[in-house]
Amino acid sequence: MTAARLLLAAAPGHGQLDYALARLHHRLARIPGEGAWAQLAPLVDYHHYLDAAARQPLADWLGGLSREADVHGLEQALRQRHVEELRRVAGWLPPAYAPLLRWCEYLPYLDFAGFLQRREPAPEWMQADPRLAAWLEGREAGVLAELLGGQGAAAGQGRRGAGGRHRVNRHWLAGFWRRLPEALAVLRADARFRNLLEAVVEGHPLHEAGLAPESRTLPRLLREAHHQVMQAPLAALYPLLVHWLLLRLRAELVPRRLDLKLAGEVA
Repeated sequence: MTAARLLLAAAPGHGQLDYALARLHHRLARIPGEGAWAQLAPLVDYHHYLDAAARQPLADWLGGLSREADVHGLEQALRQRHVEELRRVAGWLPPAYAPLLRWCEYLPYLDFAGFLQRREPAPEWMQADPRLAAWLEGREAGVLAELLGGQGAAAGQGRRGAGGRHRVNRHWLAGFWRRLPEALAVLRADARFRNLLEAVVEGHPLHEAGLAPESRTLPRLLREAHHQVMQAPLAALYPLLVHWLLLRLRAELVPRRLDLKLAGEVA
């Protein structure tokens, strides 16, 4: 059944899982495959890349991104796009899924937890991001403490290694499993899902440059998502897809915005 027919067959309304899963299946079509990325790869100019991406499914993911934004503005726009997408999805799913979706909002912010623990002076651009500003001002302190293993931001003052990204990742993963709704309990024993989850949290698209396309994380996530169409685990896979897609988009846009030489580019 096509995504459009699934949407028609599912009854709309907040909290109805079938309708939410049909909407998620429909949104999978907006996630580009390896062929789309390969078409964009030769474009080394930032604005040319944006123009070409705007004619592909990637256009939906560029919302809020100013063509003239600096790198900090670019990265902030991608983080906020991640949060907006997950909040939209949470509005379709039953309330039991809300804590998991809310926790997944923090995926693009994990790099900042260790920095905040060290209590170093924050650059001005961090204040422009609503979530980072909240952390800097002591709001959402409970989340930050959980990511830091219950220590809180003040506990790591003077201990630069205490909030390392690997440690933050472990605490985020533990929080993910604590928030998993009962309907997704089957994922606890699913080795394939666990492997994908850890690949998303621990890895980065830049580390996959030498891998065959079918072995990269985004195609693996897409294959698993299509395998789980109209099944509850899709609700846990989709936030990972969103995060990895925007992480890959960041990896493509930032070097072009900085006019850095790209891999394979002839000097």
